[in-house]
Amino acid sequence: MTIEEIFDEVTSIIWNYQSYHVYYSYGNGIWRGHDSVSFEVYGHSDQGEGADWTEDWSIDCNGIHTEDRTYKTLEDFKNEWG
Repeated sequence: MTIEEIFDEVTSIIWNYQSYHVYYSYGNGIWRGHDSVSFEVYGHSDQGEGADWTEDWSIDCNGIHTEDRTYKTLEDFKNEWG
């Protein structure tokens, strides 16, 4: 798969993420050629007083990098987020 295809899959999963109190969206990607993309992921929790946060994510040939961990494959990412 290309980085573009992985980005499309990851952002679709983020957009459709199902949780009782947490919602995610994302910002446009900043592309560095066809080799990598970085983008912001926006989180919102409606639990209690609520909370909003922004995380910096990226995708390159080494995996999908979130602020918490690196997923080496799209399948690893799907197993946790999908």
